[in-house]
Amino acid sequence: MLKKVSLFGLAVAAILFSGCATKYSLVLPADEKLCKKAGIQNQKCFNNAKDTDFIVLGRGDVSLAATHTNINNATKAVLQIAAKSTLDAGKAYFAISHPSIISNVDGAMINTPQEFLEKCEISMLNIMYNKSPCNIMQNNRESLIMIRMYKERPNEFLTFDAQEVVNYLTSTENLQETDYVSIFPSEAIYDEKRRMYIHKGF
Repeated sequence: MLKKVSLFGLAVAAILFSGCATKYSLVLPADEKLCKKAGIQNQKCFNNAKDTDFIVLGRGDVSLAATHTNINNATKAVLQIAAKSTLDAGKAYFAISHPSIISNVDGAMINTPQEFLEKCEISMLNIMYNKSPCNIMQNNRESLIMIRMYKERPNEFLTFDAQEVVNYLTSTENLQETDYVSIFPSEAIYDEKRRMYIHKGF
């Protein structure tokens, strides 16, 4: 059911923050190696002089009630981490650049948290047919998108207001108990046995 390799996992977070209840997501500057591991066949990863793309892996709250709840929590988490990492970088807006179905850079007309969740959250029927509406699911607890961050809104395409996303998730009580760590490509190695990225120092 939605069986995709968990690309990055959270091994590095578990090592760095063992004993802490917080679930850690990941934010990584995209490069050719990381994109290939993520299965992102996207020229943005390889010819990217103007803007830096960031791969965002979100992990949401875990519920014992239903699989689709965990999946939808991961969907909320990846949007939340995209917004938080944008604000932490001193930027105000972000555009989704992958996957193409929701890529603002490619013309997708989605730029509010309500629209994102309406389009990307999964139903029980989706699960039965092994279908992720926005192609962002890595497994039942992790979602992945690629984003670009901006201080000012570009004119070429729609962007999300990062603070609006955080405010909406907070006001609707959908904010996930997750934070994130950043790993630069030069610091990451791929563990074939565990099928995930880990920090090369560990």
